[in-house]
Amino acid sequence: MARVIPGNAPLELVGYGTVVNSGPGTVYYGDDQYVSASANDGQLTAGQTTAISGAMWFVSDATGAEIGIVTSPTLVGVVGGSSQTATSVGALPLSELHRKLWAPSGLLNPAGTAVGDILDISIPDRLAGGASRTPTAGQLLTVGGMVIPAGRTAHGAGFHTAGSAGTGSNVWSLHLFHAVTGAKLASTPDSAAAAVAASTDRSELFSTPYTAQVDTPVILGLLWNGGTAFNVAGITTNVHVHAIGTGPVENGTAGSGYANAAAVPGTLPAVTQAANKVCMWLTTKDAAPAADVSEGLDTTVVIGTVSATKTVLIKPVQFPITVRGVSLVLDNTAVATSDTDFWTVDVGRIPSLSSTFGSIMATKTTQVTGGVAFLTNQAWTFDAVTFTAANQTLVKDDILAIRCTKTGAPTNLQGMVASVRWQVA
Repeated sequence: MARVIPGNAPLELVGYGTVVNSGPGTVYYGDDQYVSASANDGQLTAGQTTAISGAMWFVSDATGAEIGIVTSPTLVGVVGGSSQTATSVGALPLSELHRKLWAPSGLLNPAGTAVGDILDISIPDRLAGGASRTPTAGQLLTVGGMVIPAGRTAHGAGFHTAGSAGTGSNVWSLHLFHAVTGAKLASTPDSAAAAVAASTDRSELFSTPYTAQVDTPVILGLLWNGGTAFNVAGITTNVHVHAIGTGPVENGTAGSGYANAAAVPGTLPAVTQAANKVCMWLTTKDAAPAADVSEGLDTTVVIGTVSATKTVLIKPVQFPITVRGVSLVLDNTAVATSDTDFWTVDVGRIPSLSSTFGSIMATKTTQVTGGVAFLTNQAWTFDAVTFTAANQTLVKDDILAIRCTKTGAPTNLQGMVASVRWQVA
């Protein structure tokens, strides 16, 4: 617990859950650092609790008190005051704290709604409305500054309208792009409405959800056509976030002449910087992880030379794990692509009490059609491969395995090393 000592500066807790006053005294709380015994939002006597969502400031009476967050997700940080020790039963990932502090509270719904819970947001929702942008017909209104954490799924996206409503036949869609490669990752279908109200949240689901295999920076593009355009809430800024002028433009416009969602290309067009950064967000229907302390775990195995079809055992599992990435490398040997002589590599599991490789979660090949070559001393990764979520988690006594299938007469997989990244399920 964090100690609140009388006569010292107010103490701030940052977190999400339930705060308890363990006593012995009374604490007074408020949403800013000017909280006092006479000016506050409420008080807690010993043993009383209250909900916390983001940041809350506390002062105590003459006897002092200890306060902390007692339900998961738990305490994130303690600032100010004169004692900053605290106990907690877990750690809230930074990405989760980010979304809870920045996102519209109405869209933080752990049970999931038609459009899901907030995954990330471009700017703090509480700041949105200081300025706005108006979409141009047939052009993408773009915004960046969002990341999909490894293993998380973006099911949809949305935005907040500003003070001007849309009238007439408003048709709009949202498109998700990789911020570095520009590849289109997901899109919503066209959303047609006779009017789009002012000062409201609008969210839609992607036609196909996108799951990130690694932490993935993204850009959202809003396409609008028809009628009188609504405004999108934002803040006044035209600052390129990268000091040396590299990287994606965080707020701008891209392309032109797109009649509908189907017309948006598979690669993000060049983005032109524009003033006023808009508020857009990603939604997910997946439960947020309690903590990301299990990230960064991996298993590396020296497989050696593979000259014929072979299944290699990588890891016997003693507790549930979820595979997040796979990387292979050869010993100073290249394997060219070919539609007649190629390797197919499957990542899967041998289920408990079974001797059969199955439950394939990801596949990659050196076949020209849909495949890629092994390059000399370069990692051959599964980062761009879509994993089958149903087979991605292994339970106790399953065996993680990699199967190399030879077709024709491809070059041997010489001195191969495999690295598998995973997290505790």
